[in-house]
Amino acid sequence: MCSSDLRLPRSKALAINYVVHANDMAVLGWHQRAEKYYEMAIQLSNELNDQWGAAVGLSHFALGSAAAGRYEAAVEKSSPGKAAFTKLGDQFEVHASYSFTILGHYGLGNMSDVFEYSKWLFDSCVRHDDRYVGSFAVYAMARCTQGRIPVDELLEFTTAQAGNNLAASTSLMALGYWHTHHGRSAEAVSAFEQAWRICRNNTYIVRSEEHTSELQSPCNLVCRLLLEKK
Repeated sequence: MCSSDLRLPRSKALAINYVVHANDMAVLGWHQRAEKYYEMAIQLSNELNDQWGAAVGLSHFALGSAAAGRYEAAVEKSSPGKAAFTKLGDQFEVHASYSFTILGHYGLGNMSDVFEYSKWLFDSCVRHDDRYVGSFAVYAMARCTQGRIPVDELLEFTTAQAGNNLAASTSLMALGYWHTHHGRSAEAVSAFEQAWRICRNNTYIVRSEEHTSELQSPCNLVCRLLLEKK
């Protein structure tokens, strides 16, 4: 049996698998390999006339750029993804694209942009009842302002549902920054430790090459990237 017989057929599903693989490579630090697979995903999606798949590739290319410390590229690459998903009417992916924009601006130190994009993202998530990304918006605002926002009141609008580890962990981190600002060190440490345990218990922290076969959802990848920065 030749190697070509083992290849998966070129399909929309294969393109998305390229994106998932690229996300994992970005977290592991294999950025050239990640970039290659993002580009393969976008190219294959365009060949198949799959606008949604191409938009996913573009959007997550921004996430991979942020993981590589290429923050200007992350901001630049997130823009076409936002535009494409807005046109396609996929509000969840629009929100995800905005979160990648926020990661890029935070890496560049553009705190005013982080706050403005996070405020827009929070308002939109509340309107569309998106509790998956809404708490990330609160976290981003809390982090860029060092807790100088009413985190407890804002989180009432983005209460995490059971099993939503991204929302649970970023909500706790937002609370940690809020407690820090108000001088409640013990409460802040407790909140950060709880967030860390969620990610640790769900294997979102990648330590070695033996984890390369582990596939995570794109949204959990955001959680993993955020906590690896801490």
